[in-house]
Amino acid sequence: MEREPAELLKDALALPVEARAALIGSLIDSLDPEVDEDAEDAWRAEIRLRLAQIDSGAVKMIPWDEARRRIQDSMRRLHKPTLQSAGLAGKRVRRPEAGC
Repeated sequence: MEREPAELLKDALALPVEARAALIGSLIDSLDPEVDEDAEDAWRAEIRLRLAQIDSGAVKMIPWDEARRRIQDSMRRLHKPTLQSAGLAGKRVRRPEAGC
């Protein structure tokens, strides 16, 4: 019997941090099992560049809470659901009753 993604997510979020990190790694690896060495080298170079920028003071660091808020705000603006994107354009949609 297949489980709903929301149910899987709920269970995954209940795992300890280390187990969630391992699960995330496994899921990401499953998306593209082939390792592109050129991409790996490019990521290493990018990491070195960013660390050098931090060490030199060329970039301003912000707290994680602020970065997360900015990311979430950006994602909401980019992916704001619409009736069209949900396949409901031109259809009557009944609002859920309070408490549902």
